[in-house]
Amino acid sequence: MQKEKILTYVQQEIDNLREYATDEQKSKLDFSNFDPDKVHYCIYGQMTGNCYSQEAIKLMKKCLVKGVLVGSDPLVSEIIPRYKFPFSRRHSLIYRRHSVLENFIVFYPENNEDIIKYIKGDINELNLEVE
Repeated sequence: MQKEKILTYVQQEIDNLREYATDEQKSKLDFSNFDPDKVHYCIYGQMTGNCYSQEAIKLMKKCLVKGVLVGSDPLVSEIIPRYKFPFSRRHSLIYRRHSVLENFIVFYPENNEDIIKYIKGDINELNLEVE
């Protein structure tokens, strides 16, 4: 997968979060507590309290672009189709892949501070960097 294509997907999810998340939701983002495997500490879980809540599902419908396989480096993984909605309320039946942004945060944390600033509107330009 081309690096530029993945970075475009990451940027698109970030731009969508900036546009569609409320100020209250944005204020809850804290990548120092980020854990994409925990329903309260993934991106959408932090912003809504639980990534399986109706509020989170509505936000994900607006913001998710593509997902990559769980635990996969987003710059080398095959892109897979978008999440299917709505999620079941029975957590044991839900299989949720991480969003491309969630994987990017894990593998390239040097961008995290600027990503949060950009989503919150504290800066107007974001240049994602990967080595």
